[in-house]
Amino acid sequence: MPNHDDLYGHCLAPKYLERFEDRKQRTWLRLSGDGASTFVDYAHAAIEGGYLATQFFTNFSTLWLIDTDGDVLVAVEEGVDVDAKDPSESYPLPRKGIRPPDHRLGHPALVEGGSARIGGELHVRGGDPIIYIDNRSGRFGRGRTAEQLEAAAELFRKMGLQMSVDYVPLQLT
Repeated sequence: MPNHDDLYGHCLAPKYLERFEDRKQRTWLRLSGDGASTFVDYAHAAIEGGYLATQFFTNFSTLWLIDTDGDVLVAVEEGVDVDAKDPSESYPLPRKGIRPPDHRLGHPALVEGGSARIGGELHVRGGDPIIYIDNRSGRFGRGRTAEQLEAAAELFRKMGLQMSVDYVPLQLT
């Protein structure tokens, strides 16, 4: 059995949680079993230039992380309208950023405010056969190595996706 600490880093608890990040995002998906095949099919549709899938990956940020058990979780970055009657209802945020009074939910919302090993964003560019992952997560990407990001990419490769990594040296603060 692989040592998850060696492969992806020890578990990190978020140093802080934004409002509502202790609730699971609505669009999250665990990439095992049917979840993996659904995501892989959709990613392949975007890679092949399928309009709907390409628009999805172009217009919305896809967050990924490896949880404490070594499983991959993905979700569309979501937000909440803090002035709404029920601000607990989240929705996908457009890639172009947040609009007040929207509040962006980050990586901790994939694990209900809990710990994870490594995380970042996933990018699919229509017509490009490669999917890119990076370690751009303020709470789960900092202090991680290029080797740990490469190990995470290998999990996606085992699902049948061609992956490339975009490592950014983010220091723990």
